[in-house]
Amino acid sequence: MATFVLVHGAWHWGGCWDAVRLQLEAQGHSVYTPSLSMQPTATLDSHIRQVVAVFQEHDLVDVVLVGHSYAGVVVAGALACEPQRIQHTIFLDAFLPAPELSLMGQLMPRIGVAALRALTRFNPTLPAFISARGLGIRDPQQAQWVDAHLQPHPAATVFDPFNYTPVLEPARCTYITCRHAVQITGTDTLIGRLFARLLPASPLAKFARQAAAQGWVMRQLNTGHDAMVIAPQEVTQLFLEVLPSAPQMPTAQAVDSAPLTV
Repeated sequence: MATFVLVHGAWHWGGCWDAVRLQLEAQGHSVYTPSLSMQPTATLDSHIRQVVAVFQEHDLVDVVLVGHSYAGVVVAGALACEPQRIQHTIFLDAFLPAPELSLMGQLMPRIGVAALRALTRFNPTLPAFISARGLGIRDPQQAQWVDAHLQPHPAATVFDPFNYTPVLEPARCTYITCRHAVQITGTDTLIGRLFARLLPASPLAKFARQAAAQGWVMRQLNTGHDAMVIAPQEVTQLFLEVLPSAPQMPTAQAVDSAPLTV
């Protein structure tokens, strides 16, 4: 049986993986879903250390490490710190790191980054300016559940430079892209309006192209960004694909999990 460590994205919490976790545990796998600190003082480094602490506390080896969205840079940092513990790394519609650049620095011009950093000096957190609807969740109960749990995200984590050197071996990395891009819904706030103006329409597309160009395993889901909530069975199946002699689970017709051509 395998060990999975599933790391959530911005504004989220460990429980967003519950449906996927239950399916993996039902098949005998061990699953850890840490909740990253949302304290205003949290940094990218402290989030990476949180994930590394999970490995060390439980003496985990042969880990399938998964990062969703923002957590792509977090799991890449954890891979750099503890490469001997990780069997495979999965980036679920996630950001990829660039040496010495921040997450925001990869997405927008310097003047935009400077403007946003200045704004967050007054409040060092980013409000959840993308709601469940913007994350692609259409089921009313699921949307209500996610919206009730979203919380401000520490701003430093997206402005901190990435100072790690992970070895991202193509055969041990999978990139899963979600077909429907995120949509900023919180344009009633100044910071939401700024992000809507400064971010590209499909901010994660460049990272999927980057992963494909590097020869990673590529997959695609016909879902919105929060695929682990929208289509947990299909997400679980893709996670299991990285294991030797991976078991096959039935896949709903509504979700296409075929290899992706970027």
